[in-house]
Amino acid sequence: MKKIFFVLLLISSLPLHAADDSEYKKLTKQFEDLTDKGKFDSALTIALSALDNAIKIFPATDENLAKAYNNVAELERHLGKYPEAEAHYIKALELEKTRPGATKENIAVRYNNLALNYLDIEDTAKAKINLTEAQNLLTGVSTDSEILARVHANLADVARLEGNASEAETQYAQAISVLSKKENDNALFLAQVYNNQGLLFKNLRRFDEATIALNKGIALYIKKEGDKSADVYLSQINLASVYKVQGKYKEAEPIYQKALAGLEKVLGPSHPQIPRVLNNFSGLYFLQGQFGLAEGLVKRALAIAEQNYGLINHPDIMTSLKNLELIYVETGNVPAIDKIHEKMNLVRYGPAEGQTLPPKPTITKDMET
Repeated sequence: MKKIFFVLLLISSLPLHAADDSEYKKLTKQFEDLTDKGKFDSALTIALSALDNAIKIFPATDENLAKAYNNVAELERHLGKYPEAEAHYIKALELEKTRPGATKENIAVRYNNLALNYLDIEDTAKAKINLTEAQNLLTGVSTDSEILARVHANLADVARLEGNASEAETQYAQAISVLSKKENDNALFLAQVYNNQGLLFKNLRRFDEATIALNKGIALYIKKEGDKSADVYLSQINLASVYKVQGKYKEAEPIYQKALAGLEKVLGPSHPQIPRVLNNFSGLYFLQGQFGLAEGLVKRALAIAEQNYGLINHPDIMTSLKNLELIYVETGNVPAIDKIHEKMNLVRYGPAEGQTLPPKPTITKDMET
């Protein structure tokens, strides 16, 4: 999961116009404090109130209005509310593009932030469009520009997800070279870059390099956030997956178990990241032929994804269905395979005439393994 970065989002130190902005300042301080404490649901409620207040008191040309939209979007993305975040990011971008005095760097940041939302759901096509816009705006800036380094890192993520390993490796290296010059200031984003570079090396089966990169990221996260943050747990999941693909199952299992439990405590048991972790974890048992344990994890992942999104053609839902199909093929469970294929068709094409979608599942403890 991407870390929340309030890039260029703090309240301007420049004098505001005559409108009374005291309530806006108070609400903004409250949501920032709640965010720092990891109380993201409460922070979002306050940030939405701050946005409502900003709409009332600031004209469209005031930079604080774009910031208020962006602050809401950042929290929504962190909470997995991607469609809502997309709408607010786009509004922030539109306001920034028409704001007198906005620099190319300001606008590039807005494009970059919108791209992050698409990267979170692996919509690489839309992410690349927005990152290319950002990169074009930054033509001519110093190669040491931290904003440009962030764009390079995110373009590396796009290339990695699209299977362009050479391009991804080059972009990661460029980003790390710039960000590491001010490691303390850029620690959280640099940690994320190391994490994603580790995933690239894993895909290339360069496991020693993957382990080194992931451990660098974990160390930076712990330095800045302590050892019980969502970022730490997600990076540990990725480290466990490196051990998993090497057949180091005994090393991987306790890391998966501890990190999953930590994530559920920090994010909540139904956060959109949880199904992805459960599907990742299930592969450990699948590879060892422990199909019952793998099935339990995938079923729970599917139930959470359906609860979050409904029975739609969403990557988390399709991943779970495909994993269940693999399990049932391995175990020769033909009736279960037929049911999975029926559900896949329902997800892909919608209900047939006269057919209704089943209700969203209720998450219960007996779905856990």
